[in-house]
Amino acid sequence: ITYVNRTIGFDATSEVTNNYSIKTTLTGFAGTDNMKGTITVNSWINPYDYKTPALPTEGFIRFSAGNATADFGFVGSSYWNDGYRIEWDYSTFNPSYTGGETYVTAILTAPSGLTYKLPFKFYVYRMYAKTINSIKNGTIATNKNNNINGTGTYVSDFYDTEGTGIEIGMSKDTAYPFTIIPYTPNSYALPTSYRITFTTHGYKGLDASGKAVWESKIPTWPSQDTSSNTYNFSYVQVSMPANFNWEFRASDVTYYASIKIQAQQRLTIPVLFKATTLSSVNDIDYSTIGSSGSPSGSASLTTNGTATVNGTSKSVPVVYYGYAVVYSKSGTAIGWHKVQFSTTSSSMALPTTIGNRTVRYVLRAVVGAMVDKNGTVLTTTPATETSSWETTENINGNSVSINVVAIGDMIPTNGLTVDTRTKTIWSSR
Repeated sequence: ITYVNRTIGFDATSEVTNNYSIKTTLTGFAGTDNMKGTITVNSWINPYDYKTPALPTEGFIRFSAGNATADFGFVGSSYWNDGYRIEWDYSTFNPSYTGGETYVTAILTAPSGLTYKLPFKFYVYRMYAKTINSIKNGTIATNKNNNINGTGTYVSDFYDTEGTGIEIGMSKDTAYPFTIIPYTPNSYALPTSYRITFTTHGYKGLDASGKAVWESKIPTWPSQDTSSNTYNFSYVQVSMPANFNWEFRASDVTYYASIKIQAQQRLTIPVLFKATTLSSVNDIDYSTIGSSGSPSGSASLTTNGTATVNGTSKSVPVVYYGYAVVYSKSGTAIGWHKVQFSTTSSSMALPTTIGNRTVRYVLRAVVGAMVDKNGTVLTTTPATETSSWETTENINGNSVSINVVAIGDMIPTNGLTVDTRTKTIWSSR
């Protein structure tokens, strides 16, 4: 009995056009199983900056088949027409920041219909984030002390060495957490732009014992035609944990947020929410502004007040919520709708009305609710029976019940008892 070896592998000794191109021009190509000849890998795929390999799609590729060779061609070639066909499956090509191997699979079909799948191996850099520096308005942060003083910048070193017993990607700087300071809007959100320095190794395959071999390398960034361990990312995904809450609390609370670099490494960083207690807030003027016959033509709200915060007088936002009644030109109330006004500015002009109509706003004020830079109210609480709000208005000649705040509705809060007094403003612009 004569055994004929027909094991398929890439022929790295062949000088046919496609074979030569694959082994000399494709970044990270490391051959196949059962390959004829050898390939020295001197380049690696960057998991943060890559394109799928430009493998041939015309002509043919020569494979070794035991002691013989076999040529498989692409659509339109004579080899394809003779039944020796090759197609590429890219679904197995998934470079990871942990490095190692990834694959593009060659699907070879013989005239008999027999199909053989041969993975083409590509080596990938292992790239662990070592240091991150946030970028804000073009300035790269460098001072870790600023993590804790409300500037909204962040700098940290990370664990990047395997075998230490500490998870790769954990911040080393627990003493310098990103710190949220109530009434300091710059501190409310982690930055999303960073300069990141990586610890990078090129994968060298397995040694005789089956252990992965790595070599320290400076990665290439093909899209920038540069080589560097440091790269600027204009956007990374930032996520707070599911148990994070915007609320006033008597003691500091530490959360752990994550920064995900593209679709690759996820970093874990400590976020400290500073304790904040309001002991009192300033009163605002609850008198009626304007009247039905003489509305204020340029009505605006004072959206900045003062409160005693952690024992110190401090400027804080004022948020208003309630309802608005719209009047026709003849002075008849024709409709109503709920409203809420919030900003980090010191005042806020009321919305422009259509056709110079008069609008009567009936509002509650919350002095000291937390508001972000976009004017979004961050601290809210469910309305209780005490803080719910129902009233009646004469709309189109009929008495209409208005449920401004139902029990369970979320309303702005400063952590104190809800102030149910109302402020009325007649406006026409």
